[in-house]
Amino acid sequence: MAYRISIGLQRLASPRLTALFFVTSAIGALAVAQYGVLATTAMLLPFTLLILNLLAAIVTLPRFRADLPLLVFHLALLALVALFLAARLVYFKGGFILSENTAFEGELQVENSGPLHPRDYRNLRFRNEGFTDALKQGENDNRTYNRVRWWNADGRPQVSVIGNDRPVIVDGYRIFATGFSGYSPVFSWQTDAQPAVLGTIQLGNREGTGFAHAAAWTAPNSQELWFMLERDENAPAPALLGGQIDTRTLAHSLIVRTDDQRIRIRPGESLQLGGATLTYHHLNTWMGYQIVYEPMTPWIIATVATGILSLLWLYGRILFRPLRQGKELHHASLAS
Repeated sequence: MAYRISIGLQRLASPRLTALFFVTSAIGALAVAQYGVLATTAMLLPFTLLILNLLAAIVTLPRFRADLPLLVFHLALLALVALFLAARLVYFKGGFILSENTAFEGELQVENSGPLHPRDYRNLRFRNEGFTDALKQGENDNRTYNRVRWWNADGRPQVSVIGNDRPVIVDGYRIFATGFSGYSPVFSWQTDAQPAVLGTIQLGNREGTGFAHAAAWTAPNSQELWFMLERDENAPAPALLGGQIDTRTLAHSLIVRTDDQRIRIRPGESLQLGGATLTYHHLNTWMGYQIVYEPMTPWIIATVATGILSLLWLYGRILFRPLRQGKELHHASLAS
């Protein structure tokens, strides 16, 4: 039995298995590029082969066990491959939009994740409390910072200011505010038979051109509506209130267009649309967010650092060996 295990490990440590890793990696890359196969799925087989190959080589080759820095380097390399594969299996990246003073309800506009990700992001308690733009002194780099409220595992509320370079970490998820933001009109929709329903829509990104501050919406009665924000001519820029955009100071009107009508309304005004009443209340803002889950990153960094240190140890010993041998010969000659 032990003999069979030894033979099996020697076969796994063979350079042929290493070559098979490169072949299967090339096939996987082709499958991703030409047939749209997920990268995580395509790399699962070749990286599993590489892990087995490295592990068998460490166990069977006496050279590794006899040289400590060489052993540490190969163990770090083995751990790095395994961690990279695990990272691809559990990683998560997503994007979502929140209007001001609204909470995240687990819905994403964009999602990309590994097959073993637990999808715990649905349980995040996170609220958008508005944003402000800040121009760094002496630079043309316009940063957006967003005030958010979130709740930890104990249910205690926390307040943070985040940006595209400053995340908040909630239950292991890093949440960034992106450069995508805009205006969000708040309105209510009411029919004779139903109570009023309060809602909001997100108009286009503020940095866009043309009809950037516009969006389409399908009303509860299936009527297609189109909204566009129009600032009053020669109106001053909106003021800041507590470091956030005070949309109440933005002089504007909301253009509502149907198939046969184009109506202009201001905050507080209403219009009749097919037996329903649409009331425009006020203007809010919205912010785009990116959410990232990469729990293996600290371990990968530590493993890379360990591998680098082991290489410095290995090659430093080789470089300084002649000096050490020269000193030993010098001391031996003096002693004789």
